Amino acid sequence: MNKYYLSTIGALLFSNSALSIESNKLVSFVEYPSLVTNGHCMGNIIGNDWVMIGIGCSGSHVDIIRSENSITYKDRIDVLQEVRSPTGRIVLWHLETPPQIDKILLLSDEFISNDTNLRFDSFWFEQTGMMLNKLELKEEDGKSSHDVLALKPTTSAAIDVAYGAPVVNRKDNKVVAMSAQDKLRPRANWRISYFAEHILQTVNAWHHQTIGSLDAGQHMTIEVQSLHVNSVVDNSISSGDINIDTNNSTCMIGLVEPFAVCTYTVSSQNGFEGELILGENQIITFNKGKFSLPPEDPVTPEDPVTPEEPVTPEEPVTPEEPVTPEEPVTPEEPVTPEEPVTPQSSGGSLGFLGFLGLVLTVRMRKYRLKDD
Repeated sequence: MNKYYLSTIGALLFSNSALSIESNKLVSFVEYPSLVTNGHCMGNIIGNDWVMIGIGCSGSHVDIIRSENSITYKDRIDVLQEVRSPTGRIVLWHLETPPQIDKILLLSDEFISNDTNLRFDSFWFEQTGMMLNKLELKEEDGKSSHDVLALKPTTSAAIDVAYGAPVVNRKDNKVVAMSAQDKLRPRANWRISYFAEHILQTVNAWHHQTIGSLDAGQHMTIEVQSLHVNSVVDNSISSGDINIDTNNSTCMIGLVEPFAVCTYTVSSQNGFEGELILGENQIITFNKGKFSLPPEDPVTPEDPVTPEEPVTPEEPVTPEEPVTPEEPVTPEEPVTPEEPVTPQSSGGSLGFLGFLGLVLTVRMRKYRLKDD
């Protein structure tokens, strides 16, 4: 599927497909997201990944115009298979991937006849391709047949809607016919009831939206339609942040017949992405792309360290009182030694005389001792 900005797309022109008109109503594509174009025809998405389109249309792709975050996009999806109805008139195109649409137009196999009070809507693309034109129609009294619903505008304007455009009954907002052509009638509104069996045989699936939005703690009820060949029972499951309210979902009660509409009530706990799975490849995704942040890997705590026994602190030592230093002793001034006295020569004579006197004294003491 390719995405384009509509600002880069030229006008979608439907040559010979729709005539200009004087009275119409412009509507947004947001109101009818299941309507598609292949450049010159219109089609309607049914059964998840099929397009119901007119026999006069051909192509290898369809374009889906949608709005996201206030920006208009054009999604292009390739056609894988074309299945024509046995009587012609309409074609079913099988798409490569299911388109992202949050609304569908339900189908009705009701046979409407001679009710001029009913009002219908049909469509064609406005010239720029940015909007849809919608026209009010009513039944032409006495002109409808078993295969064609004869309609005309409620205004005096003469118009033809786009090939492949659905015709919606305002009474229940369901598609009751589709604009197409054949050799005898260049344009007619072919009844869904006329092609009902062909649709069921080809699609044989649920007809449903493919995306949705649901806030945290809220619930919503959606409609789905059985386009199965036979009666079916519910086999739905949910995943992610979506839960099914089984007590308030009518699809989970008994058999669902072809073309019957039933409901699912779903809720979201956190507003994150989740899915309602109706069957194989039939999924409604809610809150697409909204995920919770992945939890961080837990940090393994280290083994606790056993604390050592506390050491009893020693008693603090009382510091000694500081010793006051003595005042420094001022050294005495050194005494200058006296100069030695140089002996005079007379000193030697005096010493000799003293010695002589000593000898005489000793001798005199000896003589005295002898006389005694």
